[in-house]
Amino acid sequence: MANANRDNKRDHSERDRNCDQQRSSSLSSVIVPSSSLSVSEQYNLRQKQDYKERLSTYSAKMGNVDNNVDDKNNQKSNNSSRTSGGTAAISIGSSSSSSSSSESVENELVQLLALQSYHLPKNSWMQDWIQYMGNNHPVFGICCHSKIHPIKSCTRVVALVGTFTFGLAMTNLFYVFFLWNPEFNRMLLLWTLGGCIHGMFNLAMWHIAACACCQKGGCLERYACCPNLGSKMIRVSVLCIVFLCIMIVLLRVAINEKEEENNQEQQQYQLEEEYQYINNRGIDILIDDQLDLNVQNISEFTFVLSYLVEMVLALFVYYPIGGTMLFSGILSCGFNIPVLGGRPYEIACEQRRNARRLKRKSTASTATA
Repeated sequence: MANANRDNKRDHSERDRNCDQQRSSSLSSVIVPSSSLSVSEQYNLRQKQDYKERLSTYSAKMGNVDNNVDDKNNQKSNNSSRTSGGTAAISIGSSSSSSSSSESVENELVQLLALQSYHLPKNSWMQDWIQYMGNNHPVFGICCHSKIHPIKSCTRVVALVGTFTFGLAMTNLFYVFFLWNPEFNRMLLLWTLGGCIHGMFNLAMWHIAACACCQKGGCLERYACCPNLGSKMIRVSVLCIVFLCIMIVLLRVAINEKEEENNQEQQQYQLEEEYQYINNRGIDILIDDQLDLNVQNISEFTFVLSYLVEMVLALFVYYPIGGTMLFSGILSCGFNIPVLGGRPYEIACEQRRNARRLKRKSTASTATA
């Protein structure tokens, strides 16, 4: 009996709990008028409603905060992508502008070197003189020329061969002139006039070899059918000089043969006269003194010596002196002459170019503003 009573009490308590839960759910879902509820039930209902409202507002606030955080993160990512894209664009633009500026500077230097300029930008007097001699001298220029110079070592070697050939042709030509005009001093005229002509020839050869119109930055850079026109022209000119030298050497050999024949005839005539004179005296003695090898060897030695001295004077005396005179601008006598003005004339031209550039930049900035 006691167990049955206990089971009944448990069933009643469970039923009461279920009823309370159903009431609470019904109260939460259905708006119940306050008049049908007791004071304690109304108080509980209000607390539950307040709790639900606070929970809903809190969840809404948290959702808004999360959304704001997501928006901020998205904005940061977008801004970072924009800034990265902007920096990439700026870096690409700066690299392209720097490459274009460096290319323009290199083209300008190539033009100046091709024109045998006495002055390069930002160089002192001594630096300009060293670069002028190192880039344009026929011998020193083979090893001391600039890396961006349009005339390379192979063309310089060809030009040096042409220089030696021209010196040989000049020596033979003056030798022939001396044979026809013995009243002139042989060595003095060759070492002065011949050396000066040889130095002028060397200066002209470099102007032909450079051909600034067909180099980088020149007016015919894109339209010239042959960018290496200068090097090919100098090879053709050297070939012509070689043929000219061969003709002059053959002419000298022919004249020497005629001179030797005349000398032999004169010697034979002198020997006959001596023989007749000895026979008239009654002494039958003939002294054979036809060995004049010493004179012949000396003449050949003087020709080679004159050629070597003329080459040394032309390359290492007249060329540096003439180049320094042109470089200093002494021959212009204070006037702005393109070739004879030298380094001062080119500095004045550079200042005028810089002034024009600044003027164009200022006009462009004012137009954009």
